[in-house]
Amino acid sequence: MAMNVGGNASGPKAEINVTPLVDVVLVLLIIFMVVTPMMQKGIEVKLPDAKHVLEGKEESPLIVTVTANHTLYVDKTAVDLATLVQAVHHEIELLPNRVILLKGDKSLRWADVRKPMDLIRQAQEAVHSSSPGVSLVTEMPEGAAEPEESPK
Repeated sequence: MAMNVGGNASGPKAEINVTPLVDVVLVLLIIFMVVTPMMQKGIEVKLPDAKHVLEGKEESPLIVTVTANHTLYVDKTAVDLATLVQAVHHEIELLPNRVILLKGDKSLRWADVRKPMDLIRQAQEAVHSSSPGVSLVTEMPEGAAEPEESPK
């Protein structure tokens, strides 16, 4: 509240004090800046480099991860090869048009990533999914130029 020193008007003024508003907004901004990196989906792995990396525009992709020690995760739930088909099948039934991204650690051999990819495709075929298949997640090497948009 503001105070009037002298003059005819007495009592509180009808002015908004913005200092508490700014304090609250800054605290919320800091909270969002701290929490946002923790909202990353899937398990953290070192991705292989690729020449053409396109950012996904999907709202909620299903992320299947193969770590360096050959552990499989569907989102953040650990599964083994025997239950991967069932786990992906269950996720596809929840959201049928969901894009599936396969993240494999850079230290893995191609065969270590190929087997989970085949099992994911089996799960998609079992439920007749309209999902566009399985996409491998890669990173763009440092200093690489952005890929040109291909004409559609």
